[in-house]
Amino acid sequence: MAPPTSRDFRFSIGIHTAKSSAALRDKAKRLEGLGFDVLHLPDHLGAPAPFPVLTAIAAATSTVRLGTYVLNACFYKPALLARDAAAVNDLSDGRLELGLGAGYVREEFEAAELPYPSAGQRVDYLEHVTTYMKRHHAKVPILIAGNGNRLLTVAAQHADTKYALGSVLNHVLLHQTVIGQEAMAQLEMAGDYPDIIVGCTGGGSNFAGIAFPFIGAGLRGGPKPRVIACEPSACPSLTRGKYAYDFGDTGHLTPLVKMHTLGSTFVPPGFHAGGLRYHGMAPMVSHIHALGLIEARAYHQKTCFDAGVQFARCEGIVPAPEATHAVRCAVDEALRCKKEGKAEVILFNMSGHGHFDMSAYINYFEGKLVDQEYDEGELAMALAGLPSVAA
Repeated sequence: MAPPTSRDFRFSIGIHTAKSSAALRDKAKRLEGLGFDVLHLPDHLGAPAPFPVLTAIAAATSTVRLGTYVLNACFYKPALLARDAAAVNDLSDGRLELGLGAGYVREEFEAAELPYPSAGQRVDYLEHVTTYMKRHHAKVPILIAGNGNRLLTVAAQHADTKYALGSVLNHVLLHQTVIGQEAMAQLEMAGDYPDIIVGCTGGGSNFAGIAFPFIGAGLRGGPKPRVIACEPSACPSLTRGKYAYDFGDTGHLTPLVKMHTLGSTFVPPGFHAGGLRYHGMAPMVSHIHALGLIEARAYHQKTCFDAGVQFARCEGIVPAPEATHAVRCAVDEALRCKKEGKAEVILFNMSGHGHFDMSAYINYFEGKLVDQEYDEGELAMALAGLPSVAA
């Protein structure tokens, strides 16, 4: 069998349900037949237990590699984790890739009746677990997920899988445009076309996914809808950031890219839309914003949750905190149309469900949700520290 690093670029897919052994086997065989390189299992309470499911998948497949994406290292004692990982690796004929992370969902620690350590303590424990695995089961490849200088240093020192940003960079945005291409085809079937396109923006990947195909069509002579990028007021890279060269990650491992940035050292305040807590915006999204092809709006989280609850009650779908920003903007635009007596088609990307964000909605209904503000002094310091690039 080829080693996991024998190909420069691989494709993986996550499996989030395992309703029956027969359904799981069929899904695993189908995905293997489609050519996926790795099948990954998450590690969240409420999701299937990774190791039993991976063992069942191993029995139904022969070539596809199996991985965790990723285990919360703080949930495991190193020796017990090593025992389970080694068993799955043996039963799969050496196909396991062990993904590890430091854990971040406080509510899951509490539900597991475990203390919630500080970020530094969680990274320390992740390094301890990783070191143990490398020492006792070096044949099992290690993948480490996360961000921040400390964690990326651990990944660089110990992980067998290369680090890549899953958002922001151009290849990611282009991959995501299948969303907009499918939306175009669906709207054509309905005999309609959007007047307004809305997406939430953190790094820019899901926004680009829904918007870029329509923007491209407009630049080629087609209709030109208004396109609105919605970001959190507590981390407003498009509406408050500087258009300059900066690192795409806090560990300064990526090349410098020109983007709207709050500074790679900027740490936004804590708010529930964690997927939007990113200091910069994708270079291509930044470019089209600088060209005036899109608008940008910033929203506080309470008004976004207002819209998210309204959407859930009307549609039966609970949006993720990130997606509520797009819902908020779509509702605002619909209300504007109502006020002005206009009929406009509004397309927005409901980019994620909130099944793992119930604690955020609980806080909302209990009146504990507050609108966070970023520190102007910290922002000024981060912008002052941008890399110096010759014109």
